[in-house]
Amino acid sequence: MKPDKNIKVLNIIFSILFICFLVAPTILMVFKKAETVAVLENRFLASAPVLPRSFKDALVFPDKFEKYFKDNLGFRNSFIHSYSLFKLAIGDSPGYNVICGKGSWLFLKDDYYLHNLWGLQNNLKSVSWRIKAIGDKIIKRNDWFKKAGVYYLFVIVPDKCNIYSEYMPDRFDELEYACFVDALLDYLRSFGDIIVLDLRKALLKEKYEGRDVFLKSDSHCNDYGNNVIQYEIVKEIEKVFLNKISPKKFQLTDFMVKNSRDGDLARFSGLPQRYAENVPVCKGASLWRLRQENLALSDVSPRVLFLGDYFGMRLKKYFKCYFRRFKFLEYAIGMKAIKRAVKAEKVDVVVEERSERRIVNLLFEK
Repeated sequence: MKPDKNIKVLNIIFSILFICFLVAPTILMVFKKAETVAVLENRFLASAPVLPRSFKDALVFPDKFEKYFKDNLGFRNSFIHSYSLFKLAIGDSPGYNVICGKGSWLFLKDDYYLHNLWGLQNNLKSVSWRIKAIGDKIIKRNDWFKKAGVYYLFVIVPDKCNIYSEYMPDRFDELEYACFVDALLDYLRSFGDIIVLDLRKALLKEKYEGRDVFLKSDSHCNDYGNNVIQYEIVKEIEKVFLNKISPKKFQLTDFMVKNSRDGDLARFSGLPQRYAENVPVCKGASLWRLRQENLALSDVSPRVLFLGDYFGMRLKKYFKCYFRRFKFLEYAIGMKAIKRAVKAEKVDVVVEERSERRIVNLLFEK
């Protein structure tokens, strides 16, 4: 009888542990401090829904509560971390929107969705109407800025997979990189007076000379690559505003190195500590010297409105060294707000920066 009694005790213990395992995440969810941002996924968490006060509210309450429950369940980050380790162990990408490349290089899946949608050689004709629609929007903007006496520069930042394609997994070798950007450039340049800056050549040159321009664990350029981008943009503006700004490209000696695990793709993977890397950061002293060099031109340098995304935000510290006035806005605010800003700031230059994968957004912007 004693063995049966021991088995019964063990069953009770395991049952209690199993129940604790099931209810612990919910209990923790109730008592833990509420979070508003999912750092691993780079998005806002769903907030707790208010109790329904009408029949209409009651209909949508279950869906809102489900989203809140999924986003705030206790041990959520630990579960994501464990799941990411498991997926990596079986040779799968740890994040749903992350591609694990060679040599610890990570890539954003959106890049390839974009190429498959826009750019395969044999599909280019089927997207020609989109090329025209996007091109016509840029032309319309250029015409408005030209009438307002403003110099307009459209800048395209290439996707990481187009600069470091050799680090992509072998299964992508057969993909033909699309010519969507080339077709768009041809369409725009056929109108003559639209200034488009394609940064592929400049970034590839730095890469071939042995200088990394993108982070392994991030979908964006590293600070040295940002330095190359700012130099190419300012150099293009200087062609119109001769002797009013002094473009400068910093050398590697102007950068210090720090260890970071803040790459967006590292966070998306759920394993930021695994993909920590040494990243270049421009020294404050170098930026200070650049400001001093342009100080004598501060009264004659142009006033610039910069429309961009997260790529553009990382360029702000450089541009603030050059111009009499510099203002950054997200391009998604719409053309009406952009026009108001141009008039309010009395700008001389509008720079619109688009990462290659975000050019498609122009189709849906007003």
